[in-house]
Amino acid sequence: MTIEQLAKKVKEEKKIECYKINTEKKENLSIFESKFGGVPYWDFKEDYPKNDKGENLFLLAQINFEEESFNDERLPEKGLLQFFISCDDLYGMDFDKLDSQKNFRVVYHENINKDINENDIKEKGVKPLSEIDDKYMAPFTDSYKITFKKDESGINAMNLDFTEEVSKVLKETFNEDIPKDKVYDYLNDLNEDWYEFFPGFGHLLFGYPSFTQYDPRETNKDYERYDTLLFQIDSEGDILWGDSGVANFFINEEDLLNKDFSKILYNWDCY
Repeated sequence: MTIEQLAKKVKEEKKIECYKINTEKKENLSIFESKFGGVPYWDFKEDYPKNDKGENLFLLAQINFEEESFNDERLPEKGLLQFFISCDDLYGMDFDKLDSQKNFRVVYHENINKDINENDIKEKGVKPLSEIDDKYMAPFTDSYKITFKKDESGINAMNLDFTEEVSKVLKETFNEDIPKDKVYDYLNDLNEDWYEFFPGFGHLLFGYPSFTQYDPRETNKDYERYDTLLFQIDSEGDILWGDSGVANFFINEEDLLNKDFSKILYNWDCY
């Protein structure tokens, strides 16, 4: 048995349908487009999201479901989903309470007011990431058109049940009885670069999350309810989370089906 054979079988046994996200750096994107950065859509019938200092949050990303037409029961068929962060030294994350939308926000607009234009929003003092005072307080400052490609995400080495799944496949498929607490040692002996065969990074909508440190849901029972990766933005090109890190937004599966985005876990880590 080779590491290639093992990795192929593990991926076949444990995979999730996802959408890989491609980016194209582009200026002058409209307020309605699916994008990273730029000026957000907002209908000021609702209060614009602010941080705990009363400052406007910045648009990290937004997805226009009418524009993308996912035809996926997990996602709304219409409207617009937005991810906002505060531009501070932690990009709006709260280490002590990762699901406190105090300095970040996830907002869903079921109906879009097409009469609103970019000037309406800028006149209210809303700025894009490109206009922050300190560019190091944001993971990126350019704007990117994003497109989605339907794909499958295989389990990777940072996922909670990775060792259990590998142990199961080894026993059931290859007749190797390796307990889960010995899986990493076994993989190291099999191939010292084994982790390259279980990739998980990249920009994602759904799928298996990636981490440079560890999954925060593993060490805090309060976070176990966040069982679904909603959105992941990786370090790529000019997009940089700290020292080449990755950011994840998690949601509960039932909340997602109910289009309830009020409870979100936001985490990013780096090397």
